Amino acid sequence: METRDPEDEFIRWLILLAATGTAIGLFIGAVVITVLVSANFNVLNWME
Repeated sequence: METRDPEDEFIRWLILLAATGTAIGLFIGAVVITVLVSANFNVLNWME
């Protein structure tokens, strides 16, 4: 039976959290863009 390195578990959790965070971030970004487009938000008017 092989022993499991605690560092391997940490790296596995780190990669999993990074992937999950990226997916959630992309989802939130898509929702924000969708809401702004549906509300006829114009970036050029906002910048003035």
